Amino acid sequence: MDRVDIVHGNFLRRVAARDLPAGRVPAGPLTSDLAVQAFRAGCLTRALDRQSRVMQRAGQGFYTIGSSGHEGLASVALALRPTDMAFLHYRDAAFQIARAGQVPGQNPTWDMLLSFALSSDD
Repeated sequence: MDRVDIVHGNFLRRVAARDLPAGRVPAGPLTSDLAVQAFRAGCLTRALDRQSRVMQRAGQGFYTIGSSGHEGLASVALALRPTDMAFLHYRDAAFQIARAGQVPGQNPTWDMLLSFALSSDD
């Protein structure tokens, strides 16, 4: 079992047990909807990281450096407009996912899977 699977298993156990840190509602413009969007982008980032490793082991993909640890960048994307300039890092999947969610018709899951496979459709 690799470290990614261990971290994922720990995450699933803690969520199922509701063993989560106590949080405070911050004073500011963060709505519950934006918080959920950021959380979903972070979860999708992790799922895509895991899938990229599966694809690589099967000879179907070549991307193995995941974005785990950078999930908070979804919040940065949600604080910006889709038209704001951004200089992204190769591990900024959460930012890209959250940004794509701001633009109708985007499918960041499909787009990232195409890029992992080095598809000419990417």
